[in-house]
Formats: sequence, C-alpha cells, structure tokens
Amino acid sequence: MTTSVMWFRRDLRLGDHPALQAAAAEGPVVPLFVLDPRLAGSGRRWERLLASLAALREEMGGALVIRQGDPAEVVAQVAAEAGASQVHVSTETTPYGRRRDEAVEQRLADAGIGLVGTGSPYAVTPDRIRNASGAPYRVFTPFLRAWREHGWRAPAGDAQVEWMTKLESDPLPEHPEHLDQEAGERAALHRWEDFCAEDLAGYASARDRPDLDSTSRISTALKFGEIHPRTLLADLDQHGSGASGEDVERFVAELAWREFYADVLWHDPG
Repeated sequence: MTTSVMWFRRDLRLGDHPALQAAAAEGPVVPLFVLDPRLAGSGRRWERLLASLAALREEMGGALVIRQGDPAEVVAQVAAEAGASQVHVSTETTPYGRRRDEAVEQRLADAGIGLVGTGSPYAVTPDRIRNASGAPYRVFTPFLRAWREHGWRAPAGDAQVEWMTKLESDPLPEHPEHLDQEAGERAALHRWEDFCAEDLAGYASARDRPDLDSTSRISTALKFGEIHPRTLLADLDQHGSGASGEDVERFVAELAWREFYADVLWHDPG
C-alpha cells in the first residue's frame, strides 16, 4: 500500500470517477486542488468554482487540500510532502490543460514520481473517433453516428477511499454562500433526477421554448465535473419518465455536441 495524490481539476465529484478509483486502489489518497493563478479571477465563473470546491470538501469530510500557485511547483511539492509515488488525474484535453500537464509531468518525473491519467471529462475522449480515411470529423452529423457506434463505458462504481488528512491546506477564498444554482455533486445529481422525472418528457420541443423552464440546467455541473456525461447517458438508457424516444435522442445529441467540439479543439487547438 502506497500513498498517492488525487489532483482534482474538471472532475469535482466522488462518484463515477475512474481516476479516483485508481488512486484509492493503491492506498491512502491526498485529495488536492490547485488554485492556478492563470485561471483565477472574479465574477460568476470564479464564484461557482469556489462553491463547487466547498461542496467537494464537505462531501469528503474536510479532507480536500487546497493550494495556490503554479501547478508544476505545487503538485510536486504536495507529492513530496505526502511521500507519494504517483499523482492521479483525469486526463485533460484542452490546449492549456495539456501544456500544463506536460510541465507537471516533467517536474514529477525529475523527482521520480509518476503522473497517471485515467478517464476524461467526456463519455468518449477526444481523438478516439476518426473517419474511414483516419481523419478527424469536421461535421457534426457523421461524428454523431460514429460517436454512437463507438459507445462508452458504464459509470464507474463508488471508490472506497482512505483520505490522508495530515497535510496543511490554504484557505478557500471567500465566495457567496448562495448562488442561483446550488453547487456540488449531490446538488447536480438531484437536479438531474428532477429533470428526468419532470422535464425530459417533451424535451425535444420544449427545449426551444423560452417561455418554459424546461431545460436540464446541468451544463455548469458538467463544466466543473460535478457529474459525468457517462452517468447521464446511463440514466437515459434506463429512463422510465414517460419521455419519448425522440426526447431522449435529442438530449443525447446535445451531449454529443459538447463532445464534438472537444474533439475539434483537440485536433485544432488554434
């Protein structure tokens, strides 16, 4: 049994989390979030991130270690403090995230520590799908067909985690206690359950009605990884809410749009 670091980024949840499962399988886990000054700021996005971190910290009984600074320095420092042999992450696919992770991986390698990527924020990780000539898709409709044919894994089960709590944490910056939308994994799951029960039926047409409050309001939770699209897709496969096949297919296609543009960005980061 060895200690490892779970570096949270766009995966602020405990359930359906393959990278956390991989970390927990090794032994005690240091849960870390780095407040990167290049991504810090003010406004609603920043406030929402802080609220999500507060919810995650509460869900893990206060164990979350928060540090501010350059991730390449901070992650290596925390791993050294913990005596960790590996740092686990959900694989990042954005241009900045990839550059950042390359720098972190090199810094860790210099100290003999591995950076282990497992899973991603998507049902189908970017660059997994190519057309018959081996090129990436540029048009959504053929991408959607190939994405469906490729398929995705079932949701990961809950990890049995032993949190390591002896490391010091920086304070979480102050943020409003009450936002328009409650943050955190538990709130996201409740919001999704309510949508499936009340608004999935009729979604194919009602989603375009500005006079109706009929959308899922789940995009922010997906952005911060409070819920994984794989979880949503599994629930849609088993829906019993009275929704039609057209309603379900329309929502699945909306998830596919998100994954299509992640794939476009992977291949054309400029």
